[in-house]
Amino acid sequence: MHWVKDICNDYGLTQYQLSKITGIRQSTLSSSKKRGSRLDSANMMDKLRKAGINPDKYRG
Repeated sequence: MHWVKDICNDYGLTQYQLSKITGIRQSTLSSSKKRGSRLDSANMMDKLRKAGINPDKYRG
């Protein structure tokens, strides 16, 4: 699975909700999922941490 989907499943969120609580654009999440991008952006990891999500668990 992809980190976006994993986070949504683990936290019971939709991709829309994940976008709203983290401030990461929905289009960014969708593009990342579509391309199969790994979670390696410091900016995205910081936003996840601020939302109370540990990004280290989802790094490939």
